[in-house]
Amino acid sequence: MVPSRAAVLAAVLSLLPAAASALTLTEDALFKEVRAASRLPDAPVDERRYPGTARVLDASDLRRLGGATAADAIGRLPGVVLYNQTGNPFSPTLDLRGWNAAPVPATIVLVDGVRVNEADLGQVNWQLIPIESIERVEVLPGPNTIYGKDALGGVVAIFTKRGTKKAEATASAGVGSYGRAESDASVRGMAGSLDYAASGSHTREDGYRRGASSRMTEVVGSLGRRTEMDDVRLTYTFADDRLDQGGSLTQGEFEADPRQRVSLVKTDSLLNGVVLNARRTFVKGLSGAVMTQFRERLENTPLNLGRSSTSASSAKLRTAGGAGQLTADGTVAERRLTLNGGIEGSRADAESSSAGDWGGPFKTATGTRDTRLGSWLTGSADLWPSGPVVTAGARWDRTTIDFKDRFTTANDGLRSYARASPRVGVNWEVGGGARLRASYAEAFRAPTAGELSALGPFASTPDLRPVKTRSWEAGASWRRPAWGEADVTIFRALANDEIYAVFDPVNGYGKNRNIDRTRRQGIEVSLRPRVGKADAWLDYSYTEATFQGRFDLDNPQFTGTQTVTPGSEIPMVPRQRLSVGASVPLPRGFRAGAGGQCVGSSRFFGDESNVERKLPGYCTMDLDASVERGPWTVSLSARNVLDEGYATRGILASSGGRLERFVVPAAGRTVSARLRWRFTGG
Repeated sequence: MVPSRAAVLAAVLSLLPAAASALTLTEDALFKEVRAASRLPDAPVDERRYPGTARVLDASDLRRLGGATAADAIGRLPGVVLYNQTGNPFSPTLDLRGWNAAPVPATIVLVDGVRVNEADLGQVNWQLIPIESIERVEVLPGPNTIYGKDALGGVVAIFTKRGTKKAEATASAGVGSYGRAESDASVRGMAGSLDYAASGSHTREDGYRRGASSRMTEVVGSLGRRTEMDDVRLTYTFADDRLDQGGSLTQGEFEADPRQRVSLVKTDSLLNGVVLNARRTFVKGLSGAVMTQFRERLENTPLNLGRSSTSASSAKLRTAGGAGQLTADGTVAERRLTLNGGIEGSRADAESSSAGDWGGPFKTATGTRDTRLGSWLTGSADLWPSGPVVTAGARWDRTTIDFKDRFTTANDGLRSYARASPRVGVNWEVGGGARLRASYAEAFRAPTAGELSALGPFASTPDLRPVKTRSWEAGASWRRPAWGEADVTIFRALANDEIYAVFDPVNGYGKNRNIDRTRRQGIEVSLRPRVGKADAWLDYSYTEATFQGRFDLDNPQFTGTQTVTPGSEIPMVPRQRLSVGASVPLPRGFRAGAGGQCVGSSRFFGDESNVERKLPGYCTMDLDASVERGPWTVSLSARNVLDEGYATRGILASSGGRLERFVVPAAGRTVSARLRWRFTGG
C-alpha cells in the first residue's frame, strides 16, 4: 500500500457523505427476498427465514461497480477471494471465504439454476456470462445444503433478464483504454401471457498486456409464458470468444515493464446452451418446479507457448441434466411451516487432446464422464408465532467419475463418492429492524478427474479422498428503510482431507494430495447507509486461512522439501479486504461516484511453509460520472485512477535452475466512455 495514494482515496471519499447529507430521506423498501434459497427459483424466501448471509447485486450495481465480467463486481463484496492468473481481464478466478481455487474452485456458480462450473476442473469461464443479460446476482457465502457437493465456499446464483409488461429496448456503445471497443443491444417485453427477451454484445480489446488481445460475441434469448398458475421459460445462450493470455512474469520482468509478456496462451471457444425452466402452482401453498438443460462448449488452444515448452490442445465439454422440486408453504397451529425437497442429476462428458514439447515430445488424449445424482429435503418452522424460525435439512450426493486415457490405459479409472450433508439454522427477528441468525452446515467436494489422473511429469493420485468440511456461522443485521442496513457475520470452517496441489519449490513440479486439517475463520462487515437517492457502501472482511497440521510437501523424484507447521497461512488468501464508496445524484441529471478497494498481502503459491516475503497488498481508486438526458445517458469511468502498479497473483517456481518469484500484473489506469440509449413503452 502506498500511503499517499491511500490518503488521496480517503480524502475524495470523505467529500461524498457531505454531498449526500443534503438530500431528502426516502422510505424505499430494502431488498427482502432470497431467490437462491431454494435449488430452483420456485418460491423466493424472505431473508428473515434464510439461515445465512445473502448479498445481492442488481443490473445497476454491476454497471456502477464496473469491470470486464460479473466477477469483478462480486469481487468488491466481503469475503471474496479474487485474482487473475492468466493476464487477461475477462478470465478472473473467484472463490469465497478463504478458498483460493487451488487446485479447483470451491464455489458453485449457477445461471438460471444451471451449474456453469466446468466438469473437468470446476473452473468458471466468466467471459461466457454476458453482463448485459444479468438481472440479479445473489452471493450466498458458506456451505449450502440444497446445492450439494462442491459448495464449500458458497454459491453465486445469477439470474438473467426476462420480459416485463413495459416493453424496453436498449443500445449502447463504448470505447476505452487498451484499444477496447464494445457495443450491445437488447429488447424485452410481453405479448399477452408471453414474455420475451433478447440481448447481444460484441467486445474487443488489445489487452493491458502487449500481444494479449480479446474478442467476444455473445447472444442470449428467452421466451416464456406466465399465467396465474404456470410459468415456463426457454433460454438459449451463444458465445464465441478468443482470449490471449499473457501469463506471469518474473519479479524483475514485472518491475522493468509490467505490460510485457514472455509466455503466451491463445484460446478460443464456442458455447451453445439451452435451458428450460417450468413452475406450476398446484393449489395454494403447494408448487413444483423443474429444470432441464444441455450445454456444449468447444475449446481450442492452438498455441501454449511457455518459457520451456510449446503445446496445442483441444477439448469438447458436454453437460446435460435436470432438477425437480416441490415446495409446500402453510400454517400449522398458527405457526408457519415450509418444506422443500427434490432430486437432480447430470452427466458431463469431456474429451480432450494435446501435443507438444516439454523436455521432449508428448501427446495425450483423455475422456472423462462425470455422473452426478443428488436429493435433498429442507424445512423451516416458527417456534412460536412471530418468533424464531428454525431451519433444518440434508442432502445426499453421489458422483461417479469414469476416466479413460486413450494412450496409456494403465491410467484408466472408475471412482465413486457418496455423502450426506446436514444443515441447521435459526433466525430471530428481535424487533426494530434487527435480526439474529446462526447456522451449522457440512459439505464435501469429490476429486475431479484432472486431480485423480495426472499427465507428463506429474504423479497420478487415484486414491484421493473427498474434502469434508464443518462450518459454523453467526450474524446480526439491522435494517431500516429510511436509514439503510448493517450486517456483521462471523464464521469458522474446518476441513479434513483438503485436496491440495503440492508444488516442488525448486523444480516446479508436483502432484495432488490430501491435507489432514485446514481452517478458515473470519468476520465480514457490510454497511449500506441510505440518504435520499444516494448510494453508499462499506464492505470489510478479515479472513484467516491456515493449515492446522504439521507435514512435509515434497515430491520424491525431486529434491525440494518444505515443512508446514500449524498456523501457516494458505497461499493467495489476503487476510484483509476493504471496499468503500458512494454514488450521489446531482442537479440536471448528473451523477458522480467514487470508490476504492484495499487488499492485504498474501502468500505466494509454492510458499506453504511461509518463509518467503509476501505478495504485497494494494489500494486502488475508481471514479464515475454520468449525465442523463431523456432516453440518452453518457457515462465516464476510470478504474485504478492513481495507476497503482501491483501484482494480482504470485507463484514460486524454478527458472534457470533457481527459485524465482513469478507474478501476474494487474491492469493499470483504465478509462472508458459509453453512450447508452433506452426506450420504454407505455
